[in-house]
Amino acid sequence: MTAGGRSLGCTLHGTRRARARTSGFRARLQTASGRKVLKLRRKKGRKYLAPAGAVNGWNREKKKSLK
Repeated sequence: MTAGGRSLGCTLHGTRRARARTSGFRARLQTASGRKVLKLRRKKGRKYLAPAGAVNGWNREKKKSLK
C-alpha cells in the first residue's frame, strides 16, 4: 500500500525509529514550530522535552551484554 508515493510499512504498531523521526528531539529542532514546542516544555519544567526520542529500553540488550 502506498500513500503519496511512499510505502506505509507496518502500520499496526509502528516503530521506535519512525516515532523518533517524526516527534523526536532532533525533529523538533528542525522546524520553527518544533522549537516553540521545546521552549514551552522547558518553560513548564518537563523532565522529558521530547519523549519519543528517548524511548526507555532501547539499548536494554546491549547493556545486559556489557555486564
